Amino acid sequence: MANRGRPRKLTSVIKAQKLINKYFQDCKINDEPITYCGYALALGFSKRDTVAEYIARNDDLSGPIAAGAMRVQKYYESLLSKAGCNGAIFALKNYGWRDKQEHDVTTQGQPINRLEIQVASTEARDSLYEAVNNAIKDD
Repeated sequence: MANRGRPRKLTSVIKAQKLINKYFQDCKINDEPITYCGYALALGFSKRDTVAEYIARNDDLSGPIAAGAMRVQKYYESLLSKAGCNGAIFALKNYGWRDKQEHDVTTQGQPINRLEIQVASTEARDSLYEAVNNAIKDD
C-alpha cells in the first residue's frame, strides 16, 4: 500500500532529539522564553498542532517529541510561582489543565437514581404529603 499525504518533516529520532535539544539550549543561551510555538517551529513545523499529531502517532518519534512538549509545560508551570503569571495559566489551560475544583460528594461519579414513590390510596398520599410539609415546617 502506497503512503498517502505529504511526507513527514521528521523521520529520524536522532535528528528530532538534536532539534529539541538545540531549541531549549538556544532559549537558555539567548535568555528567551520557552514557548510551544517556538518549540514547533524549531522542529520545522508550520503549525503547532503538528506537535500533537506526531505525539499521537505513537511511533519512535512520539517519545522525544512528547518529552519536549512536557519540558515546555514544565517551563509554564515554573512561571506559576511568579507574580503576573496569567499568561502561564492561559497556556496551561490550553494543555488541558484546569484551575477549578470539582467535588462529587454524593454519587462518586455514578448517576443519581430517581426515587419513585407509589402510594396505594388517596388517604396514604395525603398523609405522606402532610408529614413532608410538617417536617419542612419544623426545620
